[in-house]
Amino acid sequence: MPTGVAMVELARRHIGEEYRNVLVPKNNANWRGPWDCAEFMSWLVFQEAGILYGCFESDADPALVEAYTGAWKTDSANRGRRIPVDGEVGPQTARALEVEL
Repeated sequence: MPTGVAMVELARRHIGEEYRNVLVPKNNANWRGPWDCAEFMSWLVFQEAGILYGCFESDADPALVEAYTGAWKTDSANRGRRIPVDGEVGPQTARALEVEL
C-alpha cells in the first residue's frame, strides 16, 4: 500500500540534487534531477502510488505531462485528503502521513 512515509523516504534520497524549472518524466524511476518543486512532488506520488497527481491532465502520458502548483491545489481539494501540519515533522506527523494515496 502506498504511504506518505515511503514518499518522504524516497524524497530524502534526492536531497542536494539540482533545482530548476523543468519537466520531469514522472514514470522515470531513475530520474536524478534537475527538479522543479511541483514536478518533484508529482514524481514522488507517481513513484509511490502509480498515479498522476498535481497535473492538470490526470490521464496524460506521465513522461510528458506538466505538474503545476495550481493543479496540486485542485487535486488536493478534489482527489485527496488534506492533512494540516503544524510545526516540525515528528512522530505524530509521520503517523498522519500513513494515509492511502
